[in-house]
Parts: sequence; C-alpha cells; structure tokens
Amino acid sequence: MGKENLICRPTKEGPPQWLGLENCIWDGEDWLKRVASLRHLYPECGRLFKEILCCPRLDVRHIILELEGIRPSCNADYISAVFALFKSMHESGRYVITEAHKANCQKIEMFPVTTGSTKEGYDKLVSLSAPDWFVADKMLLRNAFNGALTLLAFDVANVADLMPIFKVLQMESRLLSQVAGQTIITEGDVTVDKDLTMQYRSRGSFIAR
Repeated sequence: MGKENLICRPTKEGPPQWLGLENCIWDGEDWLKRVASLRHLYPECGRLFKEILCCPRLDVRHIILELEGIRPSCNADYISAVFALFKSMHESGRYVITEAHKANCQKIEMFPVTTGSTKEGYDKLVSLSAPDWFVADKMLLRNAFNGALTLLAFDVANVADLMPIFKVLQMESRLLSQVAGQTIITEGDVTVDKDLTMQYRSRGSFIAR
C-alpha cells in the first residue's frame, strides 16, 4: 500500500487527491499541499495508520516534497509558512538537514521574487542556482534597491525570522547587507585621503543597521 495511491484526501474545490503513504504523515500541519496529515482526516483510524501501516512522522524529506510542489499559483504567505516550518524543525534539534537535502534544494524554484513591477504578490519563482536575485535584510536597503534589483518577495521582518534556515541553505551571499557597496568616482582636482577612506570603509557595516 505504501507505493500505491490508495489514501483519499478530500479537497475544498475539485476532485479529491489520492496519495500513497510516502505523501502522508499521521500528525502535522493540515495546510500542507503535498503532504497529508491523516489525524485531521481520519482521527478514528489511528491504530490502522500508526501501528499497522506505520505511517511516518513529519521529516525533512516531507518539507522538501512540499517545496518541490511550490508553483506560481501559490501565494507568498503559504511559501513563507513552509520555510517557517522548515526553520522550526531545524531549530528543534530533532531533525538533521544533510548535504543531500541541501543539494536537493538547489534546483527547486521555490523562492518568490519581485522586480518592483507589481504592487502585490510576486513576479516569478527562482531557485538557489539562479543568478542575480537578492534578499533585502535591512529596510534601508530594501527601499534603496526596490525596483532596481530582483528581490525576495518577503518583507524584512519575515526575512529576519527565516534567517536561520536561509543560513542553512547558505544564502548569505545574497543578503543585500553583505553585497551592497558604494563606488565613489572623483572628478577634477581632488586628492583622496586614503587613511580617511579606509576609516569610512571599516565602518561600512554600520550603514545597513
């Protein structure tokens, strides 16, 4: 039964989903789209699913399965909630996010980004392997680069909350606070004070605070 889609998951709209055990957990969030929490669907069948069929508990592979199911029709709040669940699992210390898990995440188009052309929602989904998109982790930088760069469509507070899982996914190089810089071009009869310039550069990290 584990590999056959014999478990019915009713949907609010449209036909029901038929799932195998690999897409099911006994107890967990009932808002997940690709993973069904059977306790919410069949609370009277606990012995069948837990003891006889050995329905698994929520694990990292289920989160990756959920991330793989993200589509352009998914709203940003739902996507953020999946990452928040991923973060809470990581912080609990009960789950191990392996290098294989991280590698699986590299090509999934699961990050909603915006170019500033839309007032609501996001423009498209991108993956970790896609170039030229960034995470605005400071409000000053978000305001400065909104419309000029492709940015993750999460607000600054949300980014701060999800930072632990973003670091697990090695996204530090996309943070605007890490990559934003300023190039000054002097014209005319100007002498650059190298010592003073170095002092200002050493304090550059404070600008984004």
